[in-house]
Amino acid sequence: MPNRYNCEIDDELILLWSEQFVQIALEIAKFNKWPLEKIYLSRKALAGAFLDATKDCDMTQLRRPDEAITRAQLAGILTFRLARYSPIAIGRKLNEDQHALNINFYAAIAFACKVILGLDASFLPPNVSKDLVHFLSRRHVNQETLGLVFEMVSHYA
Repeated sequence: MPNRYNCEIDDELILLWSEQFVQIALEIAKFNKWPLEKIYLSRKALAGAFLDATKDCDMTQLRRPDEAITRAQLAGILTFRLARYSPIAIGRKLNEDQHALNINFYAAIAFACKVILGLDASFLPPNVSKDLVHFLSRRHVNQETLGLVFEMVSHYA
């Protein structure tokens, strides 16, 4: 679905991003030694997150018609939507693992860092990652605030 402005998100890009998101989620699971057969993905939720991100890009651009959407703003939008849609579910065996319960948040942050900003998410100090996960899961946060966070991450990378 092409975006009318500079944030061109089409079906081909959504498919590419979906595959990259899945790969990142699997890397997180492997790193944590979680059984991959206990990690489930909803392709419908993943597609919904990316489609809503397209609308968010449109709205962001409408508010700032003379400014291009930055990579950091796009990272904020995508992180927010991926976290809210929670396309990853975990099996019963992992329900007691706090990190496994937060896999959607970790995967959304890692996706934004790696795919959109071109940074390895391990660049973030562990306390920053934990704080971002906490804000995404327990506090009110929006795309614009996340965009500012990613502007700072990009600046200090």
